[in-house]
Amino acid sequence: MIEKENIRLLLVENLPDYAPESISQIRPIQRNSFHIQHMYRPTFLRWIPYDDDKGNNEIQKYKEILDANDIFIPELIGSIPTPGGVLGLWEWLRGTDLREANRQSIPHAFAMLGKYHKKKRKLSSLESDITRKEYKSIPDLLDAEVEYLWTFSDESLKNDCRRLLAVLENGFPTLNHGDVHPGNMVFSEGEIYFVDWGYSHFGFNFSDLSYIWDNNIYSDCPDGWWMIQGDEAENSIAAYLESIGLSKLPAREIMLAVMLRNQLYSYSNAIANGLEEEAIECENLLKNLAQAG
Repeated sequence: MIEKENIRLLLVENLPDYAPESISQIRPIQRNSFHIQHMYRPTFLRWIPYDDDKGNNEIQKYKEILDANDIFIPELIGSIPTPGGVLGLWEWLRGTDLREANRQSIPHAFAMLGKYHKKKRKLSSLESDITRKEYKSIPDLLDAEVEYLWTFSDESLKNDCRRLLAVLENGFPTLNHGDVHPGNMVFSEGEIYFVDWGYSHFGFNFSDLSYIWDNNIYSDCPDGWWMIQGDEAENSIAAYLESIGLSKLPAREIMLAVMLRNQLYSYSNAIANGLEEEAIECENLLKNLAQAG
């Protein structure tokens, strides 16, 4: 972890208007991230080592494509390169995320996300969250994801999964946030801001719905505070589809396909990390979701 005094000196030299008067104004939040409690210009600071792919991707996306005119995001004030990494400085958002407070705003957040996806729609190759490779079309991507993960002996389950995923071919390539859960939505000064763009990439739009789970389709939701369930899920899907101009699509089929693909993603992580029990749980959940279809 970078020392507080080094942070202060780097800010004094490079961004003096935002430099704290003393290291006591540099408050750790978690590893490598800090709240700079400047009297007039409080900021969020993150130390990003050069081997931190997620952190460096966020800095790159801010410099190349992210724009506060497209969606509410905290302003990147500056980035300071050093021999060991980059010091990123963002405006401090006064507010709380949507994990507990203001959860009624989650569907509105997905409406905002849909409008953003439309703005960033792009005719280009798109990256799979699962294979980490690029494909020329959404059908090619979905074909590859199913084939890439398939180690099950049940060939009919494989075919069912691909059939149920077909409705997602109505989507389009866009810039994904990559990690859209309530902890990355912050209610600040009457607006919802999207934070933590470290996983952002050009993928397909429905990938950003992966934390939504409709309990009416299948009640056994994966555990985690990051999941969006119940009425929040139904309202979020409806708000999102309307915002991208696809409200006539069958919402239940879209939801089921999103839930199914979420489990394919979880299965890939379990296999990659040698987590056999988790992989078996994902396989069983895939079978149950396929039956629900």
